[in-house]
Amino acid sequence: MSTDGASRVSVDSIAQAARSRRTLWFDDLRSVRIVRFGLGVAIAMAIAFGFDWPLQFLLPVLTASLLGSKQPAPTLRQGFNNILSIVAAFGLGLMFSLL
Repeated sequence: MSTDGASRVSVDSIAQAARSRRTLWFDDLRSVRIVRFGLGVAIAMAIAFGFDWPLQFLLPVLTASLLGSKQPAPTLRQGFNNILSIVAAFGLGLMFSLL
């Protein structure tokens, strides 16, 4: 009683089903957001600590608040205005911290 043919068919069909359901990490939108959030905050923290800014804790917090929102991407003008306001806020904070 040989069952080699029957077991091979079932193993092959299982392998085929596994290959058809295989997804990559970047196929899922949730996974992309998680990776983008983690890498974005880590890079912002590395930049802030690398430059040894006096207010180095603010950049990762601001990055986390920007990357954590589910709003659509801002337009170019909105992004530029946002960067200008952040630079102005950093400048005021630096000015008040050095006085």
